[in-house]
Amino acid sequence: MMSSMAAVAPNPQAVAWARAGLLAIKYGRYRDSAALLTRAVKLDPMLGEAWRWLGALHSGQRQTYCLRWAQRSLPSATIPRLPSVVAAPVAPVRSKAKPQRRGNWRKVARWSSAAALAALLGFGGFQAAYANRVYPGIQAFGQSLSGLTSNEAAQAILPTLQAWNNHHFKVQLGDQTAIVPFNALTSFDPQVIAERALQIGREDSWSQRLSNQSLGIVGTIKADGLLLNQNSLDQAIQTLAEASDRLAVDAQFQRNPDGAWAVSNDVIGLKLDHAQTKAAFQAAWDQIDWAAAPRDYEVVVAQQALQPQQKATELNAMLPTLNQQTAAPLIITIKGNEHRFDRTSLLDLNKLPQAGQSFGNNNVAIKAIVQELAQNYDQPAQASRLVRNGNRATEWQFGQIGYTLDQAQLQTQIGQALNTANNAALDFSLHETAPPAGELEALGIYQVIGVGASDFSSYPDYNRDRNVEVGGKEFDGLLIAPGEVVSFGGTVGDISLEKGYQIGEMIENGVAVPSIGGGICQVSTTLFRAAFWAGLPIEERHNHSWRLAWYEVDAPAGMDATIALGGPDLKFRNDTTGYILIDVETDLVKKNQTFTLYGSDTGRTVTMEATGNSWNFFQIFRTITERDGTSRSDRWDSYYTQ
Repeated sequence: MMSSMAAVAPNPQAVAWARAGLLAIKYGRYRDSAALLTRAVKLDPMLGEAWRWLGALHSGQRQTYCLRWAQRSLPSATIPRLPSVVAAPVAPVRSKAKPQRRGNWRKVARWSSAAALAALLGFGGFQAAYANRVYPGIQAFGQSLSGLTSNEAAQAILPTLQAWNNHHFKVQLGDQTAIVPFNALTSFDPQVIAERALQIGREDSWSQRLSNQSLGIVGTIKADGLLLNQNSLDQAIQTLAEASDRLAVDAQFQRNPDGAWAVSNDVIGLKLDHAQTKAAFQAAWDQIDWAAAPRDYEVVVAQQALQPQQKATELNAMLPTLNQQTAAPLIITIKGNEHRFDRTSLLDLNKLPQAGQSFGNNNVAIKAIVQELAQNYDQPAQASRLVRNGNRATEWQFGQIGYTLDQAQLQTQIGQALNTANNAALDFSLHETAPPAGELEALGIYQVIGVGASDFSSYPDYNRDRNVEVGGKEFDGLLIAPGEVVSFGGTVGDISLEKGYQIGEMIENGVAVPSIGGGICQVSTTLFRAAFWAGLPIEERHNHSWRLAWYEVDAPAGMDATIALGGPDLKFRNDTTGYILIDVETDLVKKNQTFTLYGSDTGRTVTMEATGNSWNFFQIFRTITERDGTSRSDRWDSYYTQ
């Protein structure tokens, strides 16, 4: 057996340990032999014979491991059979046992000291041999890096890393396939892995160092496990989710151009389960065999189905009800104004009714339109207002009735109309509030007591139109006190170009001649008619000498009144208990003028009767009936020369 040691590497200490181990086998001391042989191969892993006999002392994977190491230096090595045990030589018996025991202890002490010194010297040689080199037994990607420097190790594994760098995960997302490259989840830097291999056996802890160095001598340590970058994995999963997630789509009611309703399809949504997907990636990563040929790996992840809240089947069942409820608009009439609303906007289509019932009301939308209507119609009552300058009102406004829309009542009525098949218009009244007494009422001015109008469109003359407008302004805003007599000439005063009058025509001594303010008789005629219909006493009135057609467009002959400075005048008296306010409107587009008299309510009723010979003589009769039923009559005779 000793002759087989000729092939052992010449490491004196390793050879010594190996010989001691073989000798222990010979005498059947297998435990001591295993310890001695293990020390020997740790000092010099190329002791093939020591590995063979160490394998004989083990079984299973350990025996296979020892044989593999033995075949590195002895390719044809096999595991030998343990020899028959030989009795250890017995020392001759001496009469003095005590000195003998002292001699044995001395031999053991010398042997232990020598063995410790040999181990220390061998360990120092081992560390020197692997200074700045990867310790024995270190592998990466199925390749031994033992004895290589960091740079040499990086170069050795570079081709394999480059091959792995080009592979990826195939991620199955239902019927879709996504690609996640390995290099998006970790770093394939060979220098990082080489440095990691170099640091195995060089840890800060002495016990960890010795443990890894010993494990490397008798076994294999893999340094190729690439770490999965969790932040990169989270980003990859987020990218997958953005590409694959989809929201559930509810079925919706859709209105066709013809007004009929249809239903859109619902769509089931999908959502990636991030926690499950991360676990699936981690499991697939842990299964990668980095020592095998580089290839792609698959990851199967599940997507959570998101069900829509509204299904098309449910909405289709409600189409007849919806079409019936929205067939006609909702019509609301307020103060004669018609407002139309699509019933759809006032129904709650997000909540499906029970079978046989109608869609409920959208109370928020109903309240909104009622509030909008209230803003349009609500107005507070306002007192009348008057700005006065002597007997003139420069500004005035009559009191305004206040209107209030009962919003709660209208909302109730709208809700009832929506819940029935009644498509009739909803006529809604406003609450009215009388205006408080104001400045006009303080003068006894409350309402219209008479209106006079005349049409001068049959006399197309710009200057005359201007004179009618300027003459009307002479009376606009005039305040007439109770009992006061109004004189047309006294009110107008001078008729001059400075006041804005133009040169028109007037009849003088039976002849039409140019005159400043020609046509102002249109104004006096209009004022006469207003006083006439107000039932006011007419103190003075004269007809024109000629019968003029433009005064008979909208009134019978005899309803004209001529005036001239220093000549004929028009006068009437305010026989009411309050002031009278004259409001004049002249429309030069339509060519008409209107005098409106405001005052106290007299309760009078005025009627007229016109007679004549249809040529040059006419009579106007006026009957005034008072509130108490008494009446009186007036008559005006008009004679025209031509």
